[in-house]
Amino acid sequence: MTTTSPPPAAQTADDDGGGILPPFSGSDTPCPKCAYPEALTSYRRAHGRMILSEWNGRVEPRGPLPARLERQCGRCDYTWDESLCPPSCGMTVRALAHAIDNAIPYPFELSTAVCELMAEYLLGCLYVAARPDHPLWQYDAGRPPEPPIKPAPAESCPASQPEPDEGDR
Repeated sequence: MTTTSPPPAAQTADDDGGGILPPFSGSDTPCPKCAYPEALTSYRRAHGRMILSEWNGRVEPRGPLPARLERQCGRCDYTWDESLCPPSCGMTVRALAHAIDNAIPYPFELSTAVCELMAEYLLGCLYVAARPDHPLWQYDAGRPPEPPIKPAPAESCPASQPEPDEGDR
């Protein structure tokens, strides 16, 4: 018996299971806490429910979590999660789009499609790596932090307004 439906797609590095993880930081990444240049890396399968696990010296609930790489510092034992290595290594389009959307407080909201298009163009001409220690990537359970508070637009500066001509008065 044959079927016309396509086979299920394999999970890629860009498909992070619904959570957003810090992007893959490369083969040789320093610890974000103590800067030691060696970290052990382990693959962790995705799990779709909340579990209790020891995480950096504390037992805390975590999950659901996508498939990910778990890094552990060789000196201080600090542990952190990262996305799987994309085929070309570096940031994925989705991770860079997340960074574009949240790194700068734009005076207007960018749509996801615009952020992803910008990320795709940038990745076409640049090698982009993330700093896992940056606050943009610091959150729990593979979920992004609450959106940053966007500053209110500046009041109009009287010096920037054109002076009316004498004939306009």
